[in-house]
Amino acid sequence: MEGEYDCDECHGFLVIHRLNQNEVRVSLAVGGGSCGGAEAPVTGRIRNTGAILKVPYKIGRKQCLLNINRTEHGALVGDSCVSPQEAQSTCATVGSYTKRKK
Repeated sequence: MEGEYDCDECHGFLVIHRLNQNEVRVSLAVGGGSCGGAEAPVTGRIRNTGAILKVPYKIGRKQCLLNINRTEHGALVGDSCVSPQEAQSTCATVGSYTKRKK
């Protein structure tokens, strides 16, 4: 699952870097649109448990959970704190991602 991913229908940019056999570092940011180049909203070092990565993070006092599900050609990213309106904005990072070719 390690690699760089581009969102198919949004401006998100996802990086998954393997730290060791059981841990990965995940970084999810906006790569384009009006929010492009902003600091990554979600970064985390988590256990690699297989097909689904769950990355907890906070927005102020609110607890959120980023879910990254492996797919045939990339990943599907969901977020417990993203409303349907936010999912359609130019700053959106939820959706289907395709892995960049080396």
